[in-house]
Amino acid sequence: MSIVYPAESISSTSDYKKNYWGSLFGPAEALALIEHVESNQGIVLYIARDIKHHDEIIKSLAFFNKSIEILSFASWEVLAFDHFSPHPDIVSSRLNTLAKLSSMDSGIVVTTIEALSQRICPRDFIEKYSLSLKNNQNLEIDSFIAKLIRIGYRRVTTVMEQGEFSLKGALIDMYPMGAKTPYRIDFFDNEIDSIRSFEPSSQRSIDIVDEIQLLPAREFATDKISIDTFKENYIAEFGSSDGFIFTEVSEGRYPGGIEFYLPLFFQATNTLFDYIPDNSLIAYHKGLRESIDSQSEELVERFDYCNSSLERLPLPVNKVFLNKNDFFNALNKKSQIQIQTSKAQKKDALDFKSSIIPPVRIEAETKKPLQKEGKVYLRICYPPMN
Repeated sequence: MSIVYPAESISSTSDYKKNYWGSLFGPAEALALIEHVESNQGIVLYIARDIKHHDEIIKSLAFFNKSIEILSFASWEVLAFDHFSPHPDIVSSRLNTLAKLSSMDSGIVVTTIEALSQRICPRDFIEKYSLSLKNNQNLEIDSFIAKLIRIGYRRVTTVMEQGEFSLKGALIDMYPMGAKTPYRIDFFDNEIDSIRSFEPSSQRSIDIVDEIQLLPAREFATDKISIDTFKENYIAEFGSSDGFIFTEVSEGRYPGGIEFYLPLFFQATNTLFDYIPDNSLIAYHKGLRESIDSQSEELVERFDYCNSSLERLPLPVNKVFLNKNDFFNALNKKSQIQIQTSKAQKKDALDFKSSIIPPVRIEAETKKPLQKEGKVYLRICYPPMN
């Protein structure tokens, strides 16, 4: 049963390249998106204005959701061209989303304008650099450790974060990207004897599992081929091998902010637009073009500021992010929904059954503070939007 979605128009959106949804306030848009996917199936890509808006819609979707797959592809939460890398949890979530999109038939993916504009790893990257482990599998430990390092995993003493592993005799602890818990692999000679999940804080085992999947630990590879590609592209871009970044990568070190040189590790890159099916629906709030203009100005300002460092020259903005024309060219290849709080005036637009809750005056001094003039007020609660 539809709560806010107009029942008589449940499949009308599929007939139009661009549609308009009006009269949607607060979490009502999350409920409308869920009801749309439940009725029409397919993938909806929702573009949040920024990370705060992204977190708000994720919370609202989780509140109303019952069975739909909801994925997040958030921005890195670091300033463009900065010398800090994103937190491993963010990278893990992004890689997990990219891995699932290849087989996802229906669901909602929430991203931000910045994340959608980023040039990211090509579509074959996840499959090419992922590993699978199962019980009774024969595995030579030294070569396996070398593979882990090549796909970006960091060797540590005690595994605490995603993207880490440790070797303790015949035991390998690892925290795969995209996993909710780390795993302990027990070897008998060169055969996997058992795989157990464990609690990182106490290091105590939890459950026995038969198989685990290992996503790459970074959004770029660190094998010899990738490093050679990086060096070739770096010289082609900057004209020489001078510079801090070139030296660090050549010697197998990856300093903070290396992610903003990600395109140099590949012969070609993709964007999130390329990961979603052609029949996907893209939803966003009214004012997207103005938000893109604002982001473009901020990126240019950040580039100009960071370009003052001769030891660490940034890549040109259009090598790291889509420019405005390319962004809208990619967007216009998909069906779209523009969402707004005001009533939609376009032909065939949908206006929803939602409205702002009227102000409730509480008479604290009375015996029945919510009752006035014979009316009883019901307070409706929904996920907080801040």
